[in-house]
Parts: sequence; structure tokens; C-alpha cells
Amino acid sequence: MINFTLFGDMGDEINSVITEGIKLVQEGWVAGLLDVSSLGITIYVMFYGYMVLAGKIQDPMPDFVWNLARFAIVLGVLSNMGTYTTYVNDAVHGLRGFLVGDETSGNAYGGIDEKIGAIVNLYADSLDKAHGISGHLFWIVQCLFMAPLCLGVVSYAVGIVVSEITLIALLAVFPLFLFCYLWGWFKNMFSMWLQAVIGCCLFVLFLSVFSQVGFSIAKYTNEWVANHSGAEAFLSCIMYLISGVITIYGVKLAGQISMALSQVSVDRMNQSMSSNIIENKINSYKQRKAQASQNQSLANSISNAMSKK
Repeated sequence: MINFTLFGDMGDEINSVITEGIKLVQEGWVAGLLDVSSLGITIYVMFYGYMVLAGKIQDPMPDFVWNLARFAIVLGVLSNMGTYTTYVNDAVHGLRGFLVGDETSGNAYGGIDEKIGAIVNLYADSLDKAHGISGHLFWIVQCLFMAPLCLGVVSYAVGIVVSEITLIALLAVFPLFLFCYLWGWFKNMFSMWLQAVIGCCLFVLFLSVFSQVGFSIAKYTNEWVANHSGAEAFLSCIMYLISGVITIYGVKLAGQISMALSQVSVDRMNQSMSSNIIENKINSYKQRKAQASQNQSLANSISNAMSKK
């Protein structure tokens, strides 16, 4: 069994270098975001105060306190962005390493090493079982039908590398989209960013599942060939072809499923938050209406008492 760790080790180096670069870039624009946020919050407080004085907002305190608390939380995160970025990067890359099933590396690149090692072991195992001229000729035929599986490994590697680069780019702009969360008209941008991050992680999960199914079929076929001979053994070539098609087509299916699930997850979260906000608005309106009714009843009682006197 070959132990191939080139991509996993390279991924650790790439992630560490890029993480340091992201920190330097973020330190530059986080300072600007903090200045813009402070100015925006000041304008918001002034504008909100004038709206209350003008009677545009009847029950100002709950929304005002919640918005200030939200601003404080986001500004606190932006102020300590270097520390939070390290935690987020380590957590996300560690999660992706776990999703690909790699036990030695904390990044998704380790999954490429696993698949390369698996394909090499398949070729070596089938060669060990070849005896005589006919056996070696059949091994050559097997290698030809294993070609789609090799293409599946290439597709898997491309999917992992592209998704890893995409995720790094998304994490690099995390402060910008967190700043967008401060303002209601930019919240959709934060939702789209979150959807892309979740989609990248789920893509790795489903890509690993489909590729694992393909390699499991190929491995079982390799073991099955050892107990059969003659024309019956050529059925294994069809199984190798099926395993390769599953691995290749799994890249497309993984992308479709992951993006669909990530969109549903974020939409559900937004619906839940929106329904809670609407429910709070309705309850607040009912309370104000009940209070107004009580005040009107009290005023009528006082008016009746004064008229009797």
C-alpha cells in the first residue's frame, strides 16, 4: 500500500502562506471599514433620533437597542479580525479535511493523495494477480478500462483545488460581507456569501462520497477478478468503466447538490429570521394597540367622571 502525502503537505504550506497574506490585506481594509462603520452608526443614530422626534416611529426603544447591540457585535468582530480570521480559517479547512476523510492532513488537498494512492494500488494489485502471457494481456485490457477512473481522479483533484481556492477567496473578503450585515439593504450580500461558503464545504463532502463509491466498486472488482478467469473476467472491465463514470459524473452532481442545499439552508435561515422579526412587529403592534385602548378607556372614564361633577 502506497502512502502518498504530497498534496496534503503542499496544502498545509499553501494555506499557511495564504492565511498570512490574508491577514496583511485584511488589516488594511478593516481599518477603513471601522472608520466607515463609525461614521455610518453616527449618521444612523442622528437619523433615527429625528424620526422619533418627528413621530415616524411609535415604539423606538426595542429596535434601537437591538440595532446598537448588532452594531457593537459586528464592530467587536472587525476590531479583532486577525484572531477571528485565524479561527475561521482553521475551522473551515479542518472541516473540509474531515469531509474528504483524510486522517493525516487538516485540509482538503489530502483527499487527492488518497485517490492517487488508491489508483496506484489498484494497478499494482491487478498486476500482481496477472500470471502468464494471457494474464498480462488481460492486465493491459484492464488498464485501458481503468482510464476513466484515472480521469475521475483528475476531475476530483480539479474540483478540490478550485473549491479550495474559492473558499480562500471567500474567507479573504469575510470582513467586507460582515460589514454589509450592519445594514439592512446589504444583508442579501452576506446571505449570498454565506451560501457560497456552505456550498464549498458541501461540495467537498458530496464529491468525496461519489468518488468513494467509484473506488469501492473498482476495489471490489479487483478482488472479484482473482476468483474468476476466462471470458467471465472481462465483465470486470465493464465494472471498471462504471466506477470511472461515477467518479467523473460525481463532480457535476456534487456541485449541483451542494449549491441547492446551501441555498435552501440560507433561505430557511432568512425566512426564520424574517418570520421572527415580523412576529415581533405584530406583537409590538398588538401591545401598542392594547395600551392605546386602555389609555382611551381611562380617558373616557375620567371624562365621564368630570361630566357628572
